[in-house]
Amino acid sequence: MPQLLHPPINTISSSGFRCAILVVLASTSIVTCGEFVSFYYLQFKVTILKTQAAILSLILIGSLSCHHLTNKGKEVAKWTKQTLAENKSNLGDKILPHFDDDHPDTKFNKRRFEEFFGFYPPEDVKNLYCFNDEIGIDADFQFAFNCDTPTVNRIVQHLKLKKQMQPDNYSSGLWHRFPWWDSAKILKLVPYKKKSEHELYRYLWFDTSAKKAYYFDFDM
Repeated sequence: MPQLLHPPINTISSSGFRCAILVVLASTSIVTCGEFVSFYYLQFKVTILKTQAAILSLILIGSLSCHHLTNKGKEVAKWTKQTLAENKSNLGDKILPHFDDDHPDTKFNKRRFEEFFGFYPPEDVKNLYCFNDEIGIDADFQFAFNCDTPTVNRIVQHLKLKKQMQPDNYSSGLWHRFPWWDSAKILKLVPYKKKSEHELYRYLWFDTSAKKAYYFDFDM
């Protein structure tokens, strides 16, 4: 009877051991490779995100800078426009003096006050209106404003006006009607007055109760 041949026990053990080692090494190699790929993939994603963030930051900074420059440009343009308009207005006022009879306390009315009364209007001068009519061979000017007695005294001294004894209605027919010109009140007030050469008349009335002055200047 033929004898069955079996591989030596030592041989089987050696082969199985080698297979086991190969399997372990293979599995270890696969895990390590997977971890390696995952790690560098994450690193790649982080780099991409950082790059995107940097680009967005640059875009945002650029946008803010452009917005800032645009605002500055608008401010400069607005200032330039206002300056040119003011220079044009001032030049026109020098050629043809401007009187504001519908707006009080304008820069033009304050200039006219200084020109007529010899000093810049102090702080007590409020609600300053003025008007001029220089059409034709004669001219007349009207002022009305609130002020204190010392300001009235300064005007009287500068224009060398004299206090009259009674109301004087001589000029009433020449008055122009405005809401700020109280004709009924003026007719009852005793004026300061002066008649100069060339038929130039100056009248100043002061309502002490309302602290309001009225001035009328005309020539005949």
